[in-house]
Amino acid sequence: MIETIDLWYEYGSIQALRGVNFRAEKGRISVLMGRNGAGKTTLLMHLNGLLKPKKGEVRIEGKPMRYDRKSLVEVRRKVGFVFQNPDDQIVAPTVWQDVAFGCENLGLDREEVAKRVETALKWIGLEGFENRLCSTLSGGEKRKVAIAGVLAMNPDCIVMDEPTAGLDGEGVEDVVKVVLRLKKEGRTLVISTHDIEFAMRVGDYFTVLDQGRIVFEGLPDGEIARLYGLRHPQIYMPLNPQIYMPSNNRDCMDTMDDMNTTNTANSMKYTKDEVAGILFMKLQPEKQSIFADIGSGTGRISALLAPYVRKVFAVEANPEAFKESEQNLGSFENVKVLNMDGKEFLRNYDYDLVFFGGTGGIEEMLEMASKKAKRVVVNAARIEVAGKVIEKMKELGVFREALIVNVSKSYELAGKTAFKGLNPVFMVIGGR
Repeated sequence: MIETIDLWYEYGSIQALRGVNFRAEKGRISVLMGRNGAGKTTLLMHLNGLLKPKKGEVRIEGKPMRYDRKSLVEVRRKVGFVFQNPDDQIVAPTVWQDVAFGCENLGLDREEVAKRVETALKWIGLEGFENRLCSTLSGGEKRKVAIAGVLAMNPDCIVMDEPTAGLDGEGVEDVVKVVLRLKKEGRTLVISTHDIEFAMRVGDYFTVLDQGRIVFEGLPDGEIARLYGLRHPQIYMPLNPQIYMPSNNRDCMDTMDDMNTTNTANSMKYTKDEVAGILFMKLQPEKQSIFADIGSGTGRISALLAPYVRKVFAVEANPEAFKESEQNLGSFENVKVLNMDGKEFLRNYDYDLVFFGGTGGIEEMLEMASKKAKRVVVNAARIEVAGKVIEKMKELGVFREALIVNVSKSYELAGKTAFKGLNPVFMVIGGR
């Protein structure tokens, strides 16, 4: 784990960091977001001793960082840094020489250096590039060389400053694959970006920095993104609930054709991670929140929320699914997995955020949940069920919005709606 405590830094008269308390958990991906000039790079450069704070301290595995030469060499064995611009990091003429540079500075013998360079180039997909001149490489290839140079030093933690900057779509996909593979290997990563879509795809923890201060923790919604200059993905379509109410008993084909919904739906095929990110933004978890995951299944949603709330109840009535949740969530100290019916839980426990993964008995459970919960989110996989959930929330006075978060062709009645053969999957949000 790496953490900063009351970190201050200035460039002349410019205060770049103002009392920053930041933590990167071991084995997780921490994403630091903020507009240009927010202080992201300055903070990252403190994590492996490239900068020394004017006030405060950096701790690695609980030990305060020291800034003598011997101590810094040891820090950089543990924490590698990938610069935003690979040209700032590449120092040697050829790929092999550049990847070897860091290892040689660690004092490794030639045989070990050669072994590490070969392994790193193979890992990053640059076999055969050993004798290529770095000056002839593309931007994406240069970034891979920079990452390979860090990998060759075999650090426990890797810091990446804006790793997708200047890359095309294919280059961004390569970075995503590299980051997720590094996490799978158990490495700790700290990554800066102003792109929320990229952050959602790779991140476990999210921190927003502005004017040298941490101003928000958690995955930002559209309002936070606009306020702090972040690029926010358009990954869901707000839904006018009146259009989809089954009880309206009216033909909405013309309205939906005007909205070009069928074309939109055909392109709306999002990953589970992206849908989970939308859920996170809508629940708006806080450190003191108690989150109830009703119908927890594998425990995926409980695991997503656990780092950001005080307590999580993963509630699952099915014995087999309960055992899977219990196994998957065993490492979270603040998660309690309960084998019980959702109604029983809602009657007997305290909570302020609720997610319903299914809709069996949903109307009665919404009545219970709306009395205690600040925010309620329901996953509704059928259009008529979503309509009933919306109606019930409106009756209770808690309805906020409904989103289409995915589509499929799996539901036979979809052909009778304006979606023309595509079944929309809804996320219905309520709150006080």
